[in-house]
Amino acid sequence: MFKWIFMAVALVGITVTPAQAIDGAKVWKKCKACHNYNKARNKSGPSLQGIMGRKCGAAIKFKYGKDYKKACAANAWTWDAALLDEYIADPKQFIKARGGKRSKMAFRLKKPDNRKAVIKFLTDNAK
Repeated sequence: MFKWIFMAVALVGITVTPAQAIDGAKVWKKCKACHNYNKARNKSGPSLQGIMGRKCGAAIKFKYGKDYKKACAANAWTWDAALLDEYIADPKQFIKARGGKRSKMAFRLKKPDNRKAVIKFLTDNAK
């Protein structure tokens, strides 16, 4: 019986209620000054509409930085959740790891849970 009580307590302890879950829409507010997700209109950053599955450097009419273009030409990645997570964690390091020097994007989301939430938000909404 003690075993069952322990398991029940353990399960309750790891259950996340909606109030505790990080809201991707709230995290997105940090991004929206520079990006759109539901319009194909660029701001100071490229539109993120259709970002999942899009090739690097493919936002229409966006002027990418030379280092981003260099890294993209050398690696030709397609955006997915893992690459987007790596990029928004540290854009400068992401570009350096792919042969560039820096990214025009200085903003970083340091907390993994925030990155996961905003990536889920984009996956669900930026179509």
